[in-house]
Amino acid sequence: MPNKRYLSTSTQLDLTDIVKNLHGLRDPNQTSGVTRKMGLLDLFGEEAKLLRDSGVKPSSVISVLFAALQLPAGSPLGRAGALCCAHADQSSDTPHYHNPHHIVEVLAAAYVLGRREKLPVYRVGELLVAASAHDLGHTGQNNQFDYERESVSVQIAHPLFLEAGLDQDVIERIARMIYATDFKVGVVWSRQNYHETQNLVPDDENRLLAAQCQLLTEADVLFSCFDLSYNEFLSKLLSAEWKRTGPNLTLAERIRFVSYVQFISKAAQQLGLEDRRQKLLRNLVRLQATQPRP
Repeated sequence: MPNKRYLSTSTQLDLTDIVKNLHGLRDPNQTSGVTRKMGLLDLFGEEAKLLRDSGVKPSSVISVLFAALQLPAGSPLGRAGALCCAHADQSSDTPHYHNPHHIVEVLAAAYVLGRREKLPVYRVGELLVAASAHDLGHTGQNNQFDYERESVSVQIAHPLFLEAGLDQDVIERIARMIYATDFKVGVVWSRQNYHETQNLVPDDENRLLAAQCQLLTEADVLFSCFDLSYNEFLSKLLSAEWKRTGPNLTLAERIRFVSYVQFISKAAQQLGLEDRRQKLLRNLVRLQATQPRP
């Protein structure tokens, strides 16, 4: 039976510790040169960007995060995360955006959000496994029907979960988290469910699962809404992935995306992520206002 204890304030890993953990994964000589002037949240974002530049693989990241959670690598959750990340590591044909670098970022974001939300330790572990599996087999194409892309990821991950020895109820929870990342319908369901379960007792099963689903949807888009420069960078990757003729998505498309996103979890609110999203939205709108009219 998994340990259901909650993380106390004294044992909860904060941003300082996650930044140190991420820093230890990459080339120590690689630095932006401006990190000393940054606040903790910006340092976290900078470390995630530098992991991308260093080419750190998802398997390395999830190993460090499971160790920080003190969840054994040989446990079913540890094996499931390792198998999903190994699958992502070995992908030979990956899109420009939905690739192993994206999984690394979602893992880091899910870890921070899960700890801040004060989920039970093993539930944070489940969240990390869902993060590692949520885009397996991604081809770079948008859904043609509801849950299309997410269903493929669940199908790819399912035999890996069985190989790892996950219980059926855990597999079902992880699949539910992955389905929640459908940007059109899954995210809407997740937000509503999160709101509706907040008055339940903290260890209620429905509340815990609603939190896991919402946190994965937020982790999935966190760095796209982090700041203007990274939004610009990731938008260019999406433009290439979607085979657009221009080098970047239009400002109107970027504004629609950032307007649709909401960081409603307690964890995201505490970290100031919703404030950052709104600031990014204002900056994009200002940029659009300076563009010459066609």
